[in-house]
Amino acid sequence: HRVVVDTIRQRLQPVTDALSIPTEPRLMKLANIQHLYTPIEATLTNDTHILDVVARLHPTPALGGSPAEIALPLIAELERDSRGWYGAPVGWIDHRGNGMFAVAIRSALGVGQQSRFYAGAGIMGDSDPHSEWQETGVKLIPNRNILLTKIFVDELVRGGLEAVCVAPGSRSTPLVIAFAEHPGIKVYSHIDERSASFFALGLALASERPVALGCSSGT
Repeated sequence: HRVVVDTIRQRLQPVTDALSIPTEPRLMKLANIQHLYTPIEATLTNDTHILDVVARLHPTPALGGSPAEIALPLIAELERDSRGWYGAPVGWIDHRGNGMFAVAIRSALGVGQQSRFYAGAGIMGDSDPHSEWQETGVKLIPNRNILLTKIFVDELVRGGLEAVCVAPGSRSTPLVIAFAEHPGIKVYSHIDERSASFFALGLALASERPVALGCSSGT
């Protein structure tokens, strides 16, 4: 993390009038993993375009190694598969030069009936290969869950499901998103799980059709 932050500082300094970087990183806790992160703020010089910044920052050492002039040729030589869009800067710009870009790390590429998931780990000299491999697997869980829930919802629709009542919670997020994005399902959202279950029961009785209930607990 420190290597990445130091490199970003060096690359941004020539094109900024003001650059703010905290001395210590913060901890970002997500549902299945946690990260160190450092929020960096800068004021660009008037003649600096956002694409100039993208060109300076890509790739960071997290994806391209350090020093880049040594690491990048080694990566090209040793990696067996093409990264494709993995690790690329993805975003948008407008005619005023405003924009937003992110690094496409944990991501998925769908082609026809096939999906390929991407994730990686930052390898240092003292990294343990086994633990890094396990960490990479953990990073793939959210994408895997999204794919599995889409398959699950498709099967429910094939079985005649047309409506679902949801009481959203963090543990059911992938399933709720899959319900909401399916064109063949009408979603009814409720804050309370008990009211959602009674509504689902009434809707099923009235329509004489199956109705699903999605919630986070065993209520």
